[in-house]
Amino acid sequence: MQELWRLKLDWNDSLKIQLESQWKRFVTFLSTINTLNTARYILLDYALKIELYGFSDASEKACGAAIYVRCLNNSGEISTNLLRSKSRIAPLTTTILRLELCAAVLLTKLAQKTITSMKISFHSTVLWTDSIFALAWIKNDSSVLKPFVRNRVSVIQNLTEVRAWKHVPSQENLADIVSRAIDPEKTQDGGLVRRSYKIIQ
Repeated sequence: MQELWRLKLDWNDSLKIQLESQWKRFVTFLSTINTLNTARYILLDYALKIELYGFSDASEKACGAAIYVRCLNNSGEISTNLLRSKSRIAPLTTTILRLELCAAVLLTKLAQKTITSMKISFHSTVLWTDSIFALAWIKNDSSVLKPFVRNRVSVIQNLTEVRAWKHVPSQENLADIVSRAIDPEKTQDGGLVRRSYKIIQ
């Protein structure tokens, strides 16, 4: 969609051969979505601790956020499951730094909505970004920042605890797949639905 916008095509214009082949390939792979399986019940019986983990990421293509729920029961068993995710197509004229901040706002709102809509008392909430610049802005006094950054940091600071925000290495960011193009078939192994890292174990 972003590429079509960049090319300023009208609704009845023909696609370039490369774009047309990409679209047809995507439609073909889209059928594999039906084979994805995720747990509908995300908790464990006799839960002692339930935590909400959130990740945000951005690329030139999109901003993304993913929410995981980690549960520990009285037998020491741990269960970590993807609960929800969201993405936004990136504007054509902006910087990666700003997009990373926009992704953090997306995660903020997604986490807030999750907390208020679920009848669960979360023991803790941890929110991760792989952008050290976005993290520095979030932990800064918003009044000293420029308008674009200040407005978004204010949203983040008003809806979340600043101390909940942490840095995650890019290779361990579970929102990475949300912000980048990937064939649906690749989510079957190593994708967002089944990826797991020590950071949330």
